[in-house]
Amino acid sequence: MIASYRADTDLTLLPELLDADSNPIPAVSATYSLYGESELLVAAQPVDLYSFEVPQLVVAAIFNELPPGELKSYRRVDVDVIDEAGKSHLIEIVYFVVSGESLQMAVNSFASLPTILVTASEMIHMKVFHFAKKEDQVSALVQAWNNLGQLPVRFEDLQGTDSYEKGSTRELIDLDIKSLSPKTFARLVRAQIIEADDVLGGNPIEARRRLGLISDSAGESAHFFRTSKPLNLPCSRAAIDELRGIVNWSISIGRG
Repeated sequence: MIASYRADTDLTLLPELLDADSNPIPAVSATYSLYGESELLVAAQPVDLYSFEVPQLVVAAIFNELPPGELKSYRRVDVDVIDEAGKSHLIEIVYFVVSGESLQMAVNSFASLPTILVTASEMIHMKVFHFAKKEDQVSALVQAWNNLGQLPVRFEDLQGTDSYEKGSTRELIDLDIKSLSPKTFARLVRAQIIEADDVLGGNPIEARRRLGLISDSAGESAHFFRTSKPLNLPCSRAAIDELRGIVNWSISIGRG
């Protein structure tokens, strides 16, 4: 698993100086270069081999900054180690820099994680979501935001307007969301939680139905589904039901 570190902070890395056979390298010098997702950020900086018990290098906070609007970014450190025989060994370290806020309004969510967890605490039927690990909850909530973002929407309660039509909720900015009535805002948050629960496997029957199964058996019990082809929707029916009256059905929608 790739490690994640908070953005905008100095990061100390401890490269293991081992060769391809996991044998210690008798290093006499080492330098490192740092790469972002598509560019070289730092070139040939020295690695401190002797000041501490183990070799270490420090990536300055300025090189762990996130682009505006981004919550996560890739980094790769290439450590070039020269041994006593003058042979070069390349050691690679990969990590992510992440925002201190895992969910941000109108970036990848309708609300912050604390707000969502407070709302979810009142939705006791979301059992899969409740028992999931935090990182899985966050990943599912982001996926839910993306899924719901494929629904065309129309709001009737934005302050100062009679109606507000958008291609999708992903076109909303934070001021738009803050301008919604508390009731509509709560419905968006609940829909995101419902969809996240579905992403985590909270509705296995609907998942099987989407796959086109017409029956499902377990022991002596059997479930039969209608043979008609299910609608190709971008998210679960339960989440869409929560947004009844907001989803603009005059525009055709579909997964993908």
